[in-house]
Amino acid sequence: MPAWAAEEANDVEINNYSNLTISENTINLICQNAKEAIKEERTNKINTPSSRSVDNERTYTYYTNDENYIYVYEEANGLKSTMTIYDAPKDSEIEIFMVEQLLNNLQNSIMPMGLFDPGIGGKQTITKTGSAGSYFTTKVTLPTTSQVSDPNYAYIYGSFSKSNDYEADFGMLYSNTNGPDKQQYAWRIYANLVRYIPNGNNSYWQKLSMELTDKAASYRNGYKPGTDVNMSIWYNNNKKTKLVLEGTTICPTHEGTELKDTQNTSIYESSALWNIPSIDYFKVCATITSGKTGKNYAIFDNIKVDNVPVTSASYYPNPSKEKANVTRTSNTVIINVNSSIY
Repeated sequence: MPAWAAEEANDVEINNYSNLTISENTINLICQNAKEAIKEERTNKINTPSSRSVDNERTYTYYTNDENYIYVYEEANGLKSTMTIYDAPKDSEIEIFMVEQLLNNLQNSIMPMGLFDPGIGGKQTITKTGSAGSYFTTKVTLPTTSQVSDPNYAYIYGSFSKSNDYEADFGMLYSNTNGPDKQQYAWRIYANLVRYIPNGNNSYWQKLSMELTDKAASYRNGYKPGTDVNMSIWYNNNKKTKLVLEGTTICPTHEGTELKDTQNTSIYESSALWNIPSIDYFKVCATITSGKTGKNYAIFDNIKVDNVPVTSASYYPNPSKEKANVTRTSNTVIINVNSSIY
């Protein structure tokens, strides 16, 4: 199969940007999982923005990945459903971290996992965790373009941590190569999970990345700066990890061929059945990874676990921060990263 090929499989158009042939069974399984996840989300009442009343105009985009591929399934108003397949990062990009390098850094770091280059940011942990099947929700107010610097190095994310077991960063990465002219600013979905692999003196953490950078050749969409995005995170949703983002994207489809504000629900679901039984904490973060200068800003409002507001100060330990300010009022956390001020 050439580097790009279009095939028809049932009622879904398959666009393969990978250099490898993918089995029909695999494609059918991913399509089935995507359709089930979207069907569930259409009736899901965890987040209920007023825009849900115009659901027929909403785009649903489903993401999953394995060691070889990133899969993007999409249902957009008036268009045929599509499945787009990209090569996953190569082994050298997946990054295997030896224990000596990572143990002292991973869970205390304010940087997205595995990024040990100089950076700045803030992190607030939330120690109310629930049990397997529990979910974390918050409304994220994204910064305007004047409140953030360093596109491709600014992250806003949440997720969870389990000591010497799992660490996840689920959220958004700031990008300036979106839209039909590839020059628009937007926040792209971002998901990383690392797991601890015990092997005596050769134990290590393995990172599986679902980061849609410019290496994903046709990906040109993201959430609009300065808008609100509802974020929901599960560490064990039927044994899978899961992220749902709801908000306004700058384009109707992930390929960004038309510039038009569109209500979009993005669903990331792990293909592997991690079956994580418990975690130590949830977290919210805003960071810059390009060095010790720059700015970023995020409001995490109405933080809940299992749809119950987490208001008690006892669930919010002292935050981690560098050249940032992290403030909390009840169940709202504001992270202001600014090297010119702090």
